[in-house]
Amino acid sequence: TPLFGWLADRLGPPSALILSGGIQAVGWSLLLVVKGPALLLTAAMLGICCTPLVTLHGAALTALFGHATVARAMGYSYLCKLPFIFGFGPMAGAMFDTTGDYRMPFLLCSGLMACATLCFLALSVVSRQPKGKRTAAA
Repeated sequence: TPLFGWLADRLGPPSALILSGGIQAVGWSLLLVVKGPALLLTAAMLGICCTPLVTLHGAALTALFGHATVARAMGYSYLCKLPFIFGFGPMAGAMFDTTGDYRMPFLLCSGLMACATLCFLALSVVSRQPKGKRTAAA
């Protein structure tokens, strides 16, 4: 958490969240191919990125939407995240039961993290544009 707090102070919360998400997308895939000490390093890297995720998410939404509307932004965000929060664990277990290994759940987690990272990157880019250009682009 201190590392990503420091990065959020230097790069801005949205950029720190994007960096964390990108590293996690790669990390979940790496779990399938690394062994021995590299596996421990990959797990540590995921832990470093996953632990501050809720704080980074809140700070990034505050930076993007402002203090006046951050509660609404968090509400919409959690509305999108809720099915994954409650559904991914049982779904990963069912995939393991079906396939006999965790390859599919890890790849799915990697793909979902990559998708979330790209969506947040797009939101970050769009929010930096002046309002006139933002309306024309949408």
